[in-house]
Amino acid sequence: MGEIISSLPTAEGTPSFKPTITPAEEPASLLPGTEPIAAKPSSPMPPATRIVISSIGVDAKVVELGTKLENGELVWETPDHAVGHHKGTANPGEVGNMVLSGHISSPLRNEGNVFARLPDIAIGALVTVYTDGAQYDYEVKSKRVVLPSEVSVMDPTPDQTLTMITCVPNWVYTHRLVVIAKPAA
Repeated sequence: MGEIISSLPTAEGTPSFKPTITPAEEPASLLPGTEPIAAKPSSPMPPATRIVISSIGVDAKVVELGTKLENGELVWETPDHAVGHHKGTANPGEVGNMVLSGHISSPLRNEGNVFARLPDIAIGALVTVYTDGAQYDYEVKSKRVVLPSEVSVMDPTPDQTLTMITCVPNWVYTHRLVVIAKPAA
């Protein structure tokens, strides 16, 4: 994944970063100071299409999030009434860090509040991620609140990891809630 310059995805805005761009995707002109970085090879595993967290009432589609130009800056896309799967992170069932993010609320963009109850998730809760052909169950192992600049939570991991991120506190968005889950036994 690219080097993130400012912060994790936000409820109403998105951070600037140096994205992972393959030559076929390279924009006609990159922003000053940005450069293409080699992308992760294509995954043999299919991408996530749906996430269910029954304990907090989540049943949402999952969409891939990439980057876009916004006001002259390269920023993360944000999920519209869905959970976003960050391109370049692991797919369900793969070794590595699968990073999913969603809005706790979105009053300015009106993109929903799919992770409104993520702060209420309990350690040990079951999270099910679906692909077009399979189901993957994860168990919540930890949760913590970090500053937006703590982007290491999106780094690759040596084992299968599901990282879910949303802004907290609601309506203020000064921090990020990071929930970590591992494959259920």
